[in-house]
Amino acid sequence: MENDTAAGYCLESCRDFSGGSKDFRMIRIAMATVLMVLPISESAVAMPPTPTVAQLLDICLSSTVSEAAAKGSALGWGRMRDQETAAWRTSFLAYNGGSVDVIGWRRGENEGAGLLSFWIAKGANSHRACSYSLAGPSALLDALTEHLGTPDTLDKSGSGATAYWKKGAMEVSFSQFGSSTGVNIAHSD
Repeated sequence: MENDTAAGYCLESCRDFSGGSKDFRMIRIAMATVLMVLPISESAVAMPPTPTVAQLLDICLSSTVSEAAAKGSALGWGRMRDQETAAWRTSFLAYNGGSVDVIGWRRGENEGAGLLSFWIAKGANSHRACSYSLAGPSALLDALTEHLGTPDTLDKSGSGATAYWKKGAMEVSFSQFGSSTGVNIAHSD
């Protein structure tokens, strides 16, 4: 609708300057086409792809935050600022104690487009972990099963599914309820 309005405005306002010449009519058509296509092509190009299970595991099993940062940057997602992770950090420290280094990425402006965070916790419950969440239908459970094998536990109901894998020191938890999907990957040190 917005593109139709913009194109209509251009066609109407450009007509005033055309004097009826064939060249100006062609310019009006070209301008209207650009105004209609530009927002579509920007949104199609702006969203980087979702990560594969192999990419998620590669980032999540990083040994350091700087290693995860380098691998996560390869996704092409926007890096979350410290202000965006401050509330999470405060809650985590209240729960876990010790210290935590965290980094995160956002796939797009819409929070449901995808969030990925990686952290290393020190203290009584030392571990490395990451969390990936997105909204909308997801084939993530099938992709995890293909990559990790049959889950140790799997519970599917009409409203969602949960799955859990334990592979050595790595634990993977998957959940999907309605249009929200998430996976947590933890590695005990």
